[in-house]
Amino acid sequence: MIDKPSIRWDSPQPDAPDVNREDSFLHKADPKYVADYKIQVMFAKGRTTQGPNACGIQIWESGRKLHGGGDTLSRWCAEKDLFDPKTGKLTRRGTGGCGGLIPDYMVRPGTGQSKQGGGAAKQLLAQCPHCGAVIPAEFTTDVMLLKMTTDDLADVLAKLWRDPPEKGGVGGEGDIYLKFSPHDIRYQAVVSKLGMQKARELRGLSIYPLANILKDTAAGSALTERFRAFLKA
Repeated sequence: MIDKPSIRWDSPQPDAPDVNREDSFLHKADPKYVADYKIQVMFAKGRTTQGPNACGIQIWESGRKLHGGGDTLSRWCAEKDLFDPKTGKLTRRGTGGCGGLIPDYMVRPGTGQSKQGGGAAKQLLAQCPHCGAVIPAEFTTDVMLLKMTTDDLADVLAKLWRDPPEKGGVGGEGDIYLKFSPHDIRYQAVVSKLGMQKARELRGLSIYPLANILKDTAAGSALTERFRAFLKA
């Protein structure tokens, strides 16, 4: 159960994140136009145009926005379900949390004493800037695992793109990144164009940048329809 334990931080809050960094290909290529966030979708093998497809969604915060050297992984203020790695059975059901985004700089070592009792322990803790909840970092949700049709995935991405950070989204300030399995046709297209090493680095990367999203929707296109077209291209 998520609560607000008594916390003693082992070190002061840093000015910028220093873990979970990822270089942004788009930000390097066109640093003048940098979104505050990127919503990254990683498809499992066997992807089809219509789906249903298995994928994982993460939200990364721009290193340029934070005056850092790379994008950093955000977490959701929601405990994740835990499963036995051998049997795949659910061992711990995640509970509570406001669902807001926790930036990486709000994750740091500390000593917590739960209101529900128990000894104090040093661990990596994530503090939600929206509701104040403190969650052991290992229990936070840093990837949204889904299996759904492409149409439903477009709806999920549109909601994440529109919703503000306190509701778990990016507030209309994000690029959309897609990454693919090595067996996917989009991955193989990158192999043919840029070579195997670059394909491994980019994972068949396909990008719908913020500038294009704003341009397309300003012209009258519905956001969900644009995302659906991007996913099926």
